Amino acid sequence: MTKKNVDWAKFAAHRDTPTTPPDADAQAAPEVSHDAPAAPQRAAETPRAKRPRREPKYPASYRLPADVLDMIEAAVDAAADDGVKLSKEDAVAAAIRTAYGDLLA
Repeated sequence: MTKKNVDWAKFAAHRDTPTTPPDADAQAAPEVSHDAPAAPQRAAETPRAKRPRREPKYPASYRLPADVLDMIEAAVDAAADDGVKLSKEDAVAAAIRTAYGDLLA
């Protein structure tokens, strides 16, 4: 396969020449009549809303002493005995609110 020699000077000269003379644009413009109704303008399109990113969900992880874990289990079991379904996270949140709730008041 042979390479073709490209005359880049010729290409650049062709690219820089205007396609229509500047005077032709002024003469070719149609005159606007103020009596005629204006054509409706298209509204600018708004960009599409993007979907919110789904964040990965990870289980809560706490490093707690064994006796605290036993207390959490006891709180969950006591709530189950009363007929309330309580998760470990809810038990921890309730305990923290009880112990430190007065700091926000």
